[in-house]
Amino acid sequence: MNSILKKLIFPVLTLAIVLLALTSCQNSNSISFGSNETNSNLVNPVNSSDGTNAITNKDSNLKEPVYKSTNYTLKENNITDKEEKKSELIVQDIVNACVAITATSATSSSRGSGVLFAYDNELGFSYIVTCFHVIESYSDLTVTLDDGTEYKAYLVGGYSDEDIAVLAIKATNLTYINILSDSDTLLRGMDVICIGNPLGKLPNSVSKGVISYVNRQVLANAYTTRTLLQTDVAINSGNSGGGLFAANGLLIGIVSNKYSDASIDNLGFAVPSKIVLSTIKELLNTARYDEANDLWNPGYIEGDYNFAFTISFGQKSTGMWSYINVVYVSNMTDNPTDTGYDSLQIYDIVNKITIKFKDSTKEAISYDLSTLESDTLTKIMLFLNNNVSVGDTLSFDITRNNTKTTIEFEVSQYKYIA
Repeated sequence: MNSILKKLIFPVLTLAIVLLALTSCQNSNSISFGSNETNSNLVNPVNSSDGTNAITNKDSNLKEPVYKSTNYTLKENNITDKEEKKSELIVQDIVNACVAITATSATSSSRGSGVLFAYDNELGFSYIVTCFHVIESYSDLTVTLDDGTEYKAYLVGGYSDEDIAVLAIKATNLTYINILSDSDTLLRGMDVICIGNPLGKLPNSVSKGVISYVNRQVLANAYTTRTLLQTDVAINSGNSGGGLFAANGLLIGIVSNKYSDASIDNLGFAVPSKIVLSTIKELLNTARYDEANDLWNPGYIEGDYNFAFTISFGQKSTGMWSYINVVYVSNMTDNPTDTGYDSLQIYDIVNKITIKFKDSTKEAISYDLSTLESDTLTKIMLFLNNNVSVGDTLSFDITRNNTKTTIEFEVSQYKYIA
């Protein structure tokens, strides 16, 4: 599962990744940590950010929730259903469905793009698709329409594996885009239009190009790939979450990443509409609006999970100029739906990991981390990616404060909470 590999990061010397830049470990008095190296040719998110992310605390003074399900209307089409027009006419048809997004916290901000794709007359909301990395860890969201009208935006749900998020604004009777049902029908060389917010300061800028490749397998990290549309259309910082449109005006993708290197031009990627469509539907179908408190209980992807802990290589001091190699917990997240939340602690030394399956026909599998074979962590990553499911149990044999103990917890359903 991709969720593990984006959020449970095992830093390894010389680990080169394409979509995500790993965070270097910090040093302490008792354990020294290896650093991470990244490749200069990275596929980078293209939102415009001016600081580090922060999470805003929630107001605990809430009324008794009154939850309502979504009842949205969206349009999806086949590529043959609409005739092509001149690009300037197509832009006039779709530009009002394209928005700029600003995400802020007390210490930072992020700017990107989005597309209006559905409305909900019963709840009084319109829904916007954007990139997850544009809004990740931000709770104050603003959407600006093409005419300059600003709205407070609500998070309806987010899915980091495919870099997709859904927002809501209290307005209806707006312009909404038609989504291509099956992006597998696209062909290389087809004309495309990109509408986004380059630099986070030039909303609804238009650029043109072609589809360079359909369903390109792009390396996400050392262990997994993502399926993306490749395009030569101009993509800049702030374009993340913007629409990639076919020459007939159908949304065929959401701009997500680009190669970042001084020697590379016009090598961008978008999440294909087929993936976008399935993701936004599931997020909307699982989301619930709390009318009493004007809050959203965010939607989620069934079976998705995220580890609360990061484990890393390090060295533990055993005396003057004496060290032993260890695997330790280098970071813990604060999302209560993360697997292992409130179980492990930073600086726990991990001696052994055992996976116990909810399927009683499967035998438990254990990994001994005390030997520190060079490929041990790689084997664990690959196994967790392909074989662990929500409901399975993880058992960690650890050393905490020089005392050995065993901690167990279930792999739990993950829900992104800002």
